[in-house]
Amino acid sequence: MIPARQELYIDARHERLVDALHDAHERAALELQIPGYLQAQRWFGGQSRSLHTASIERWVELESGACIFVVGVTDTTGLETQHQIYLVTGERDGQQQVVIDALENATVCDELINLVLSGARREDYRAALVCEPTGLSTQSCTGEARLAGVEQSNSSLVYGEQCILKVYRRLERGTNPEVELGRYLSTEANFDLIPPVLATARLESADGYSVDALLLQQYIPNEGDGWSWAVDAARRAMVDAPGPDALGAYLDTERNTLDFAGALGEATARLHAALASAKSDEMEPQPVTGEVLERWAADLRREADETASLLQHSDNHAPELLEALGRVTDAAQLPTPEAVGLQMRVHGDYHLGQVLRGRDGKLYILDLEGEPARSLAERRELRSPIVDVAGMVRSFSYAAHAAARDHASDDMAAAWERIVRNRFLEAYHAAASGTDPAILPRDEAAYDRLLAHFELQKVLYEVRYELNNRPEWLHIPAAGVRRLLGS
Repeated sequence: MIPARQELYIDARHERLVDALHDAHERAALELQIPGYLQAQRWFGGQSRSLHTASIERWVELESGACIFVVGVTDTTGLETQHQIYLVTGERDGQQQVVIDALENATVCDELINLVLSGARREDYRAALVCEPTGLSTQSCTGEARLAGVEQSNSSLVYGEQCILKVYRRLERGTNPEVELGRYLSTEANFDLIPPVLATARLESADGYSVDALLLQQYIPNEGDGWSWAVDAARRAMVDAPGPDALGAYLDTERNTLDFAGALGEATARLHAALASAKSDEMEPQPVTGEVLERWAADLRREADETASLLQHSDNHAPELLEALGRVTDAAQLPTPEAVGLQMRVHGDYHLGQVLRGRDGKLYILDLEGEPARSLAERRELRSPIVDVAGMVRSFSYAAHAAARDHASDDMAAAWERIVRNRFLEAYHAAASGTDPAILPRDEAAYDRLLAHFELQKVLYEVRYELNNRPEWLHIPAAGVRRLLGS
């Protein structure tokens, strides 16, 4: 549960926020307030953490008087993280000055977009904001800013339904995969199925500090994301079709669902083909070696052990699932290195919620950051493109069961999942075959074994997630485990 909104305060004698930062006593008082402020933010994502200390490590003052802060926090377990917050003074409250989120201030939002578009540089205490346009046209990037309605791990400002500025809230040193892949796909690969990246900005300093802070993309007028669309389509099918055996004929007649799955398979293959053509040192694909396969196998064994341990210590008595986990290693044997194909940069967190249905009839792929729980280094590793394929087919499984929760049987959900999954896989395989460089394994058997391996790895993560967060949903990944392990 997110706490109520938290205000910050400084002494009202300070005319500017930055004046308080140069007052050691006032700065320390502000740092004491930051843990409560962070835990009241939806983007923080660490409400279960017990924060111990916070420190304002770097800042950049803008002409509007707002400040961009790099804040380091440490929780009671010793975990240290960095976060980017935007603050500006608000109304006076007696002897105190209220400090609010600067992204709620129209003047600040206008200044931010102008800085990013102009390629400006603003330097202050141990940091400089360095803005870098990509060279793509930004003439239409105007209009009043609004905060996007849904905040997850980042915040987003939409300007006049023309462009969208993403503010990265959790900071890690190095290059954010979304910035790296987004700039490449937009400016070098001419890939037209992501919102074009118009500019980026980073915070850096002479001591070697460098983090990606902002990403500006074209705004895509849309009809919602793939998850909402798929759940609605599945629910209609399960209501209108008389039973599981009739679902295939219904979908053949309805066509929209299968056309969507086919278009998504083709779009996924196009994304992988574009990423496989990268030539930079950190993005160029490499052959899969025996050492890489050993690491993939070890990762799966570790996931199985962690899942079994969590299941044993949970209140969910699922002996069949626990017994199946003991067969993971034998059931998911990997092919030989020669048969696997390439390891390359991939999306890394691919599911239906990462797809927009544009009003122009195209599907657009979003959020190339990778899995938020992984470190930045892990998110930038070369991986098999089948990781993304596995993520999407698992998303179809969740959509089917989410649609069936109130109005249909598990048999209807399983039938919808199977039919739509197969259409997605057929379209992906057809579009990915014959690419140069080749992105698929050499033969179909190797492809099937890779898909089973990465799908099983994904479903084990899902089991742990549901045990920790939604035990009533455990049956969804449990069904995936049973299907993959043949029990």
